[in-house]
Amino acid sequence: MFTLIIGLRPAASARAAEAQPLATLAPLDCMAYGLTPPNAQNQLAPSLPFYQPRVPRAQIDSVVSKPIASPTGNSKFPQFNHFKLWSIWFEPEGQAAALRPVMSWNIGEYTGFNPPGPLSQVQRGFTDSYGRSGLQLDDGRLGMWMNSLDPDFRRFSGTPANANDGHGSMNAGCWYYPPAPLAKLFPTVAHQFDVAFDVGIHHDGSSKNDWLPNGTITDGSAQAYFQLIARNRQPYYCEPPPPRAPGEPVPPPKVCDFSMTVEFYTRDPQYATKQYVHGDTSGTLTHPIAQTGLMEPKDQAHWIRRMDNSMVYKTSAPFHSRVHFRMSSSQFRAVLEAVASHRADPNDRLPEISLNPLDYDITLLNVNGEIHDSNAVPGHAQLGMSVSNIRITSVLDHSAAGAPAGYIGDGSAVVFRNSDNSIQLFQGEIGQGAADKVVLSAGPALGEPVGYFAAAAPRVVYRDTHRAIREIFRHNGQWTEWNLSAALGAADAYSDPRTFVDSANMPHVVYRDMAGDIHELYMDAGGWHRANLSTESVPARPRPALGAMAYVASGSPRIVFRTVDNGIGELYYWNGEWRQWDMTPLAGPGASVRSDPQGFADTNGLPRVVYLDSAGGLHELRINNGAWTHTDLSLLTGAPKGLGNPMGFVAGNAARVVYRGEDGRILELVDWNGQWLLNDLSATRGALKANADPMGFVDANGVARIVYRGDEDMQAQASDDNMLHELFYSGGQWLHRDL
Repeated sequence: MFTLIIGLRPAASARAAEAQPLATLAPLDCMAYGLTPPNAQNQLAPSLPFYQPRVPRAQIDSVVSKPIASPTGNSKFPQFNHFKLWSIWFEPEGQAAALRPVMSWNIGEYTGFNPPGPLSQVQRGFTDSYGRSGLQLDDGRLGMWMNSLDPDFRRFSGTPANANDGHGSMNAGCWYYPPAPLAKLFPTVAHQFDVAFDVGIHHDGSSKNDWLPNGTITDGSAQAYFQLIARNRQPYYCEPPPPRAPGEPVPPPKVCDFSMTVEFYTRDPQYATKQYVHGDTSGTLTHPIAQTGLMEPKDQAHWIRRMDNSMVYKTSAPFHSRVHFRMSSSQFRAVLEAVASHRADPNDRLPEISLNPLDYDITLLNVNGEIHDSNAVPGHAQLGMSVSNIRITSVLDHSAAGAPAGYIGDGSAVVFRNSDNSIQLFQGEIGQGAADKVVLSAGPALGEPVGYFAAAAPRVVYRDTHRAIREIFRHNGQWTEWNLSAALGAADAYSDPRTFVDSANMPHVVYRDMAGDIHELYMDAGGWHRANLSTESVPARPRPALGAMAYVASGSPRIVFRTVDNGIGELYYWNGEWRQWDMTPLAGPGASVRSDPQGFADTNGLPRVVYLDSAGGLHELRINNGAWTHTDLSLLTGAPKGLGNPMGFVAGNAARVVYRGEDGRILELVDWNGQWLLNDLSATRGALKANADPMGFVDANGVARIVYRGDEDMQAQASDDNMLHELFYSGGQWLHRDL
């Protein structure tokens, strides 16, 4: 007889008991603190991802605001890392007042955004009068209405004769500036800068929007774009030096900023594909602007990649769609090279800036609407638009083909099958920066891999397209792969392998064959062996299995499986032999199982098994006071019906069950002090719906983490490119990040 332990190294288990909160995110902050280590001064920087906050109506005045500004251009910038819906109106500096509620008319007439309830709760402007410019905000959606006929709406680059001439804008996003530490644009050269948001252009009331061949605007116009301001972390000579007297020393270099914009709307189609560097004619910035459109340029490599689920560049309104693009570090280097070769004047000195993408931080991220009205000619400019669901992240390119699996190896890791059927691995700890990605094997894999730590090595096992079980293990810093089935002469695998670890820290792998028998591949001091557990079990051979899942509880290894007649069977090791029994009668007459049952050990080390019935209801079988009992968790808690396979794990000294609802939402049930509580984890800021089973685990530092394959819109043909996402518990709340 031997006893077994759950698949954690003792050192990892000890660390789990000492876990401390790592990351924090305030309700109206754009980025979290603590996802990266502190700097040399022990200061934490914010870091991507940036998910648009959901703003309660009671907090509208802390988000919808304006700078203290005057027509001479003096202004006060917004609060650091605090989400802002931002605009500027004329008023003497020092006499600024909060924007007032707009109650006399619905700005949604021009923005297309019509939130319910009193207008005073969701609308702000300088003047409460029909047609005047204004802003809207309700929860996670906002509206911006710009009208050049509004004498109070400030525009830049005016003339002395007419200060209210030129460009005016409204924008939504976050501002950053030193001396506080800034977020890095690219954590590594392998990461990609990913931007997505929903946008609607409801009204473009610009009078003509005529454009001359040289680009000069002869009348009112409107445009909408995404804007990034990047800051060179090291000082360079990025601007022409000012005139100086003979013998006067050359001024020292300065830290350089430049703006990058991605245009997605204006009436002029040339800007869909125009890609160039130019000065800022609006008068708002002194540094250069690298501008590109959402569509591929014809004569040069595109600085961005428009994603499949993104709209194309629009030249007419109204419309409501989604913008989604990515920029790699190599594409950003091309942007830097263009900025470095730009002269505003032929006699200017070329700017000297770093061409290393890793040298740049973020000082601004926002979505802009902008109008231009040259009062030298008749006409006007108007733009009404709405924005929601801003997501700006840093990702490693991948496309998961199934459900991921998290585990503790030589650190925390998430293993998955990519869409090319390779086996890939994310590894890294929360609070230590962005995760790294490793391709473990080209495969080709048939099913979903699983990882664990046994025999002093991290291990990943998977089923290949020839139905063999293959293992990849790490030894002396190198990953090695071998065909476990071929070496042992094992039966073909007709289910994905699952694992457990014995008391000697030795690995065990279980799966089912074509006939429904459950097989075990295991290692002991004499090497690897195989066994048919179905034929060896007593008192009789169990019904054929459709799948098999292994775990350890009450000191014994246990294998639970769904039978061919939709019941639940269990194999368990007791007194030196494998035994089997039919668990289905515990659930009552007529019980029928739809999912593969999943077992786990609770806080007392006792076994629990969770599954979905034929109607999608969630159930639990458990040992309580020495006997097996059944609980209909859906009936008890009102939990929504589910899809796929629910799974259980223990974190925060509580048993937890996570599963995917029928609408793709990630749901959690927590057994807290004997009472089951229901949490909708998809309500976490930034979380997406799931299109595969979520998987929960406790990492090497004791942090509860749930990994899943995301889906922005389960009805869309192209969604979130099957990227992996992660929920993790830190600072008393669930947080989210894209992997």
